[in-house]
Amino acid sequence: MRAMPEITCPVCGFNFYVNEVSYEGEIQCPKCKALLEVVIEDDELTEIKVVTEGVEEELWEGDEDFWEEEEGEEELWEEDWEEEI
Repeated sequence: MRAMPEITCPVCGFNFYVNEVSYEGEIQCPKCKALLEVVIEDDELTEIKVVTEGVEEELWEGDEDFWEEEEGEEELWEEDWEEEI
């Protein structure tokens, strides 16, 4: 049984494995969703680079300002809808 290459995300430190003997391309961290460019040769991770950093769920989930609409935005949408009817 061969060992799968282990990847440690440079953004969040999460360890995960990939089932590839040789691979060159992008992989997304399953925890923080960072996009990583990796090179795997002969079951060994030889290169890793962060393409885009992910956002941990806890950071945005509780950020009410992120989800709140601008004041009056909903009212404008309703007015537009009524005009089209």
